Amino acid sequence: MEIEGKDCSSEQWIPLYKKVLEHEKNLVIAVPCSKVLEAIDKIKSAGSIKRVAIQTNCSSEEQARKIVKKSVSNLKVKAIEEI
Repeated sequence: MEIEGKDCSSEQWIPLYKKVLEHEKNLVIAVPCSKVLEAIDKIKSAGSIKRVAIQTNCSSEEQARKIVKKSVSNLKVKAIEEI
């Protein structure tokens, strides 16, 4: 979702995400592919990335795999190789 040119990775949303996560609720956001890593970093800096699902659209499978690989190494978690 984008409001006034600001998507879900915008800094304005971080306080709301923090409140949601502090109440042990799940958070699902849609972020442009080019901003996935940025969104992860912002959410991590506000607290925890646990219980967060990020939906995105990449232009190719290769681009999607790169994002997943960078995200997983950034989060230090295991990923499923094939779905």
